[in-house]
Amino acid sequence: MLKTNRGEGTFGIIVILVIVAAGCYVGFKWGSASWDASEYRNKVNQSVVYWVSHGAPARENIIFELLQKAEESNVDVYAEDIEIEVRDKFMRLNIYWETPLTFPVTDYIYYLPFTIERDLQLK
Repeated sequence: MLKTNRGEGTFGIIVILVIVAAGCYVGFKWGSASWDASEYRNKVNQSVVYWVSHGAPARENIIFELLQKAEESNVDVYAEDIEIEVRDKFMRLNIYWETPLTFPVTDYIYYLPFTIERDLQLK
């Protein structure tokens, strides 16, 4: 006979449901942060393609455009997160940001790092 008269099976199911719910929560948070980062990468790539074919604007305009695209993509990028190195016909672009993932039961915050690194050959 099954020993479910005293509730041993109920506790196991509750533990499994809590683990599945926690996994879904973390997966949703991680996925949404990755989705926003992917959208931002696509927008940065569009700007890079334009800059390679038409020439890069001034450094301040590049930073302003990248910050504007980050805001549209729900990504927290600040001016100090953007590094631009310009030489004769070469530009190196590095963008680094972290997205915090908070967990509801604990005070633990995990910072998910993202980077974009591009080397451009300007005309």
